[in-house]
Amino acid sequence: MEIIELNESYNSTRLHFEYQTSGHFQATVSETDETMTLHFEYVAFEQVKTMAFDDTLVSDYMENYKSYGAKVDGQIVGYLVITFDDWNKRVRINQLLIEPEFRNRGIGTSLMNHAEEVAKHMGARAMILETQSCNLPAITFYRRCGYQIVGCDVMCYSNEDIEKAEVRLEMGKKLG
Repeated sequence: MEIIELNESYNSTRLHFEYQTSGHFQATVSETDETMTLHFEYVAFEQVKTMAFDDTLVSDYMENYKSYGAKVDGQIVGYLVITFDDWNKRVRINQLLIEPEFRNRGIGTSLMNHAEEVAKHMGARAMILETQSCNLPAITFYRRCGYQIVGCDVMCYSNEDIEKAEVRLEMGKKLG
């Protein structure tokens, strides 16, 4: 496996994200005059759900981005896009996709490690990424890579994200 930097000709590459999940982290928000509490607890779905959506490799709004591909036998089987926020010295992982038939072979871990090395070279102090409270495979993978929950948005995708069991989670990792 080889990691290569992708040029702009790859920017419009269509990505199909799909995963299966057996549950989600249910968000509960409560407030009083003295407390603000946000709690997440694992809840199993009645049956395994398949979640899917499409996107492009590089979105028009992305600035200061770098994109990479993981090649196996001359074929790109994994994609990574990162952006550098100079104002707070963080690198955001905007896209990470491994083609389904190449998952669980260390390609995602290699791309994550590559992102961290690039981030350190750019002078970043931390890495950050977004996933959903129902994307258990991603949450498990990111935790194995040393990431932890650093924030959330309970109204990112709709006004019913909590009810739909799809809350935006921000996960981060300090770089040393």
